[in-house]
Amino acid sequence: MTPYSASFHTPPGGIRSPGSDKTQEYARHVHCPRNRLPLPQRDFPRHITLRHHVPGARYSLPRPAAWVLTDMRSGEKRQGVTDRAVFSIFGLEPAANYSLSVEGAGPLSISTPECHGLVDARDHGADTLLEDNGAALARAIGATPSGGTLRITGGIYRTSPLMLKSGMTLEIAKDSGLAAIHDRGNWPILPAHDASGAPLSSWEGVPEAAYASLITALGCDNLTICGEGMLDGGGAEGDWWSWPKETRNGARRPRTVFLSRCTHVTLTGITVRNSPSWTVHPLFCRDLTAADLRIWNPSDSPNTDGLNPESSEDVRIEGVHFRLATTVSPSRPASRCQKQAHAITSPHTQCFRPQLPYGARSWRSCHWL
Repeated sequence: MTPYSASFHTPPGGIRSPGSDKTQEYARHVHCPRNRLPLPQRDFPRHITLRHHVPGARYSLPRPAAWVLTDMRSGEKRQGVTDRAVFSIFGLEPAANYSLSVEGAGPLSISTPECHGLVDARDHGADTLLEDNGAALARAIGATPSGGTLRITGGIYRTSPLMLKSGMTLEIAKDSGLAAIHDRGNWPILPAHDASGAPLSSWEGVPEAAYASLITALGCDNLTICGEGMLDGGGAEGDWWSWPKETRNGARRPRTVFLSRCTHVTLTGITVRNSPSWTVHPLFCRDLTAADLRIWNPSDSPNTDGLNPESSEDVRIEGVHFRLATTVSPSRPASRCQKQAHAITSPHTQCFRPQLPYGARSWRSCHWL
């Protein structure tokens, strides 16, 4: 068994050197054996996402691995099995100590940070029977304190676009989710530029107005979107796919998750599907981790790229399963006119162990380990 290292060191940007043989652990205050290297520190009070390194494994493990999670205070044990190299365990308690053992690897000692408040969306009027939960969910977001968690549980909630804020965690529980309403008459439109003239929204690298996304975050810091549930962009339910390269009301189609000028963002565990256009689109973001995601769109959906970090830096993509009709583009530069004044010059996009859809073209600007 590998002894523990006394240090907790993350290289600049949290990027591993090519060819290194490390297990990456996505949690704060984790004591790592010498053969494990933590990613940039994150506050995850209720879950853990990690990579179980097995030689030769990419997205899937050569055989399933059993794990045991022990609560060091109560002695209670949880057991499970993973067939993926990158996987998550949800349902942890904040401010608790755990020991995690994974078959074929030494144990990890985990201390979860505190959570500054857990908000249940149903306490603010969210109801699966409502045609549009946008107002109720906006109240729930407003009630979520900095460092707190907004939990979506108890079913699928139809909603117009939501605007997230800094310092919050949006947790989508198992068998629950958010589904975009199909009537775009209730969808706000994001302008191409903000009040200062900087690009706010874009379409294929060019600043253009676009409909707000199901999940929209503008200028947010320390944002986490996680869980075992799903985000459904409503692409098949509206008329979005009938005008793939056109505009309506002067606006381009929405994404499902749009993050503009955000920093320290983590996306883990969730399934994002049925997108009106690009599925997950970070624009001018910094320090973003996307791990253990499923991004699925129907085969007849036009231009529903999976994950397009545009003019963003320090982006880490790991253990993401893509099932798409179009190209997966994990590192996309801005267009020429956008580059001149606003583009980030060092994107540092790192991609580890994705599962590509059958027939997809190769990744661009992607570093494989």
